[in-house]
Amino acid sequence: MPTTVEFVSDRKYLSGLNVFADKRVLNTMELAQIYHGVETNIVGMKLMKAFSQTAKDIEVKKHFLKGKELSKKIITRLEEIIIQDDISPSVASTGSITTSEAPAFSDRLMLTCDILLSNFSIGSQAFGAAFSFRRDIVAKMMLIGEDAFQYASEATEIMIKKGWLEVPPSID
Repeated sequence: MPTTVEFVSDRKYLSGLNVFADKRVLNTMELAQIYHGVETNIVGMKLMKAFSQTAKDIEVKKHFLKGKELSKKIITRLEEIIIQDDISPSVASTGSITTSEAPAFSDRLMLTCDILLSNFSIGSQAFGAAFSFRRDIVAKMMLIGEDAFQYASEATEIMIKKGWLEVPPSID
């Protein structure tokens, strides 16, 4: 635990976008947000694999497989930051997925969960960017958030096309 307080002395603390300049080591808040992103996407990758395995609709199944690949891409992007500081990426134990293709949930419910989780990811990336002072991390978090937004938008379009998206009660 630190025993003294340090203050930022110059703008170099905010660096990160210049590929030729040295990046400062991650601070604890940045590392916590990156680990959180890795761990949640490991769970997301497994969930999307399970959903794709049990989905009946081909378009929905393809969407879940795309989500699995997006989770892998996000994990890789975030682990790159950690590895640059010689920190080993987390190894999350999320259990294993059976080979069962019997659906426990409807395609509609799984797609609704997918949209909710994608939107949580967008919020998580914004939160992570808000707590980072390294500009390269902020940029990476925003790009991940954009990818999650595009993915959630595609799921919403599928829900509309299939007539599954309910209008929430309005304030009148």
